[in-house]
Amino acid sequence: MAFKVLRWSTNNLRAVARVLVSAPLRRGVTQMITKANLALPGNRELYTAYVQLRSTLEMARASNPLKHSAGYYPYGTIDIVPQILPLVEKYGLDLKTLVARKTILDLGCGDGDLSFFLERCQGERLIGIDFGPTNYNGMEACHVLKHALGSRVQFLDSDVHSLKFEELPVFDTTFCFGFLYHSRHPLWVLENLARVTRHLFITSKVFDHEKAYAYFYDIAECNKDATNWWCFTPNALSRMLKRAGFNLNFIERLDRNVGRSDPVDLALDGRVFAYATRGEG
Repeated sequence: MAFKVLRWSTNNLRAVARVLVSAPLRRGVTQMITKANLALPGNRELYTAYVQLRSTLEMARASNPLKHSAGYYPYGTIDIVPQILPLVEKYGLDLKTLVARKTILDLGCGDGDLSFFLERCQGERLIGIDFGPTNYNGMEACHVLKHALGSRVQFLDSDVHSLKFEELPVFDTTFCFGFLYHSRHPLWVLENLARVTRHLFITSKVFDHEKAYAYFYDIAECNKDATNWWCFTPNALSRMLKRAGFNLNFIERLDRNVGRSDPVDLALDGRVFAYATRGEG
């Protein structure tokens, strides 16, 4: 059964926003939501779309249980939106200009939440890529939610390392959120993204050190997850982006552990958000 999309009034939005502010979101997200004083019109529109879709996704999940024993991904991946909007605005960037009527890649799409959000923000063509054998629920959620929402997002079940990037379209914008440290060959991934995308937004787990270091995980050392391979310092990630063929426009921290973050201790988790554009020549 298709999920019915609701009409939203100003009162609807305010009511949902009150629920979101009181919800037990990840540390830092609630603060960003209550301080979402965005000046650029496109960023305000994206924030409104986030508020609407977050509630819609919660109802869609409740109405469409999965057959997979793991169920839906337990973390609110769409809650990255109110964290990054103030940061792009800090640099005078209206994110909607890089989304509306654009061809977009969501690499490491999880349950597809971000893909559905970008579609709601008038993305022209959306491709979400994840790998069924390592996806939390075998990518069942992507397809169930796509049907429930009446979405046209194209989901590809593929190991990125076996992708033929030359067969992909040229993407105006790529979102690579929380994926790079799950790649066995992260520099190779970035080099291939530099061939097919003009604008790259990326988040990654990091640890603090002034040097350009990378920490290589033992099996299931980080969060008992064997798909975690690397943790980079911010300086290392910056160099990787540059050497892969991108111009780094900014890199910002998302966590509260600046100066003390650790690659293994989850209580000292470090995260960055970066924006890069394809280099010329």
